Amino acid sequence: MDNAEKNGRTNLLIIQPYLTAYRLPVFTELAEDWDVTIVSSVPQGESGYGTPDITGSGIREHILVPEYQIFGGRLLWQSRLIRILWHTRPDKILCAANPRNLGFWCVMLLSRMIGVQFYSWGQGMYNKLIPPRWLRYTYRILIAFSTRYICYTPSVANSLPGLLPASKLAVVNNSIVSLEPVLPEEKTGQETGILFIGRLREGNNLSLLIDVIEQFRSQGPEFDLTLHVIGSGEELPGLMNRFGSLSWIVWYGQIYDQGEINKISRLCSIGCYPGDAGLSVVHYMALSLIPIVHDRADRHMGPEPSYVVDGVNGYTFNYSNPVSSLLEVFIDVFGSNNRKNLMMNAWKTYMELTSPSLAKRMKIAMSQDE
Repeated sequence: MDNAEKNGRTNLLIIQPYLTAYRLPVFTELAEDWDVTIVSSVPQGESGYGTPDITGSGIREHILVPEYQIFGGRLLWQSRLIRILWHTRPDKILCAANPRNLGFWCVMLLSRMIGVQFYSWGQGMYNKLIPPRWLRYTYRILIAFSTRYICYTPSVANSLPGLLPASKLAVVNNSIVSLEPVLPEEKTGQETGILFIGRLREGNNLSLLIDVIEQFRSQGPEFDLTLHVIGSGEELPGLMNRFGSLSWIVWYGQIYDQGEINKISRLCSIGCYPGDAGLSVVHYMALSLIPIVHDRADRHMGPEPSYVVDGVNGYTFNYSNPVSSLLEVFIDVFGSNNRKNLMMNAWKTYMELTSPSLAKRMKIAMSQDE
């Protein structure tokens, strides 16, 4: 007799590449109604992910498994997944849909064989303007063998046209919840700080933002902006070596305390991710900051920057001409009286993304097949 038969609760197995601090509240909320076991690997090196503790979360167990790179990282293997699946006997599996992870395919096929509902959760082909035929076939098979494919954003669903009936897809807008949000009425719109939040890894392009702010500041004392950097990662030593002496940059390192992030954000009116962004844009919106990202959706780390509508709830700058374009955005933002309206629209977008919560929407998507 499995755990679900004993207590009437659904037994959910969640398989992720890593357990991150921003995902833990989502899984904790799922654990209020379901018995949740999480399987993940240890982040590699100075990734900036961190490894949160599940103590007090209500999550039954967090199992760490090794992750191996194959063929120079072109393929991945999370070991012990089959053994864990057989041992836990879940009713449902929620698995990060990485086609390069051979463990993902093994778990999906075994789930199909033994009748366990398997939900793939992923980014689809949002970053492929013209997906190659082999990739389309890969996703056709992936979605066909999944109970349902849960898309991060509408743009992800739009990247999977005609592969299978729409009933196989569910859109659950990917988001994070700030435990310490900042309402737009708590800000003046005149704050001269710019906030960067994110892992300092390849592709963050923080040096671009620093160069552009330096150009902006050189126009006169009235353009005296301050950059606040929250984050850590493998790029931090190099950035500190180049820019650590600049007095108008404040380096905070990795911060998980939402109250401290709230306090820092109150000095800022803008949240800029100059490189390939992801969920950071949602965090900016939760702090009533005007998000700024580049305009190449297919280059971003995730599909979430598609939430930014240029001139409505944030700004986009030209990916091909970033320095002059981003400088023009700063001139436009700080030269107008529209900052407060943009802050309010950013906050409104955040509320739409998080009400109801991501966990509640995930539960709905995983309960339609019962």
